[in-house]
Amino acid sequence: DVAIMLFSETNTRFLVEVSNEHRDNFEKCLARFQPVNLGKTTGDAWLRVLGAHKASLILADLADLKLCWQGPLNL
Repeated sequence: DVAIMLFSETNTRFLVEVSNEHRDNFEKCLARFQPVNLGKTTGDAWLRVLGAHKASLILADLADLKLCWQGPLNL
């Protein structure tokens, strides 16, 4: 379930960022835990999160996300 992958709050799930050069080795090392690639870091001004089948789950403008995050804090 995609919602579980993105929002599960257990002490056995981790969100990590791995460079492309280390991705294959990382996935091999953790294969028994079934790691899922949720997306990648780019220089774009968008947050795009991909699901297990490469379907786009989230596509949001970073400026809009920053406003939503900081707006209620009056920053």
